[in-house]
Amino acid sequence: MSFQLFRSFCSYSSSTQSHTAIPNDVRGSEPQTLGVQQPISPGAVPGIRVICRIFSASNLTRRNPDVYSTRALRELYLGASSRGMLSDLSGPRFSAIISLFGTLSVPDPPCQFKSPLAQHMDTNQPRAWWGFIFQMVRDKKQTTGVLKESDLYWLMRARVSEASMVDLNVYAGDGGEFRFYFAKIRLISM
Repeated sequence: MSFQLFRSFCSYSSSTQSHTAIPNDVRGSEPQTLGVQQPISPGAVPGIRVICRIFSASNLTRRNPDVYSTRALRELYLGASSRGMLSDLSGPRFSAIISLFGTLSVPDPPCQFKSPLAQHMDTNQPRAWWGFIFQMVRDKKQTTGVLKESDLYWLMRARVSEASMVDLNVYAGDGGEFRFYFAKIRLISM
């Protein structure tokens, strides 16, 4: 029965409906409406299935992909994590969600690590998602055992951004030159 619901969810044509409620896996206030998406009745589709659909290869390559707000995606992820369902995420889907939150955390993401969904997301209130990226990379490593180059890139960006100025010792060269020598950059190990 749940496979049938998921199958019908995946084969949805976005021309039929213009708004959807976030499934009941999202904790907090009332459901909100977002973009062009399939309506989901409460309890019909687990949050992990919504994440799998949003970060599927077919959705990532669509001209007008289905998207949810960053808040909703984060809550769906955290709900799946608390229910022990992250093993349902494939390595590429893990990388896609890490890439999305990494892309939304910087003004200048390199093309090879940029998420195709980012351009469709509401970025009126930009923010850094480094703590969440740390968690997702840790979860991916525990779940799949493998980190891709893009995962390592976003992990590096997160670590560099989290390094405080207190832990960064800089020595200016002799003779008034403007060369800097980095004596120490402390990065938190996973």
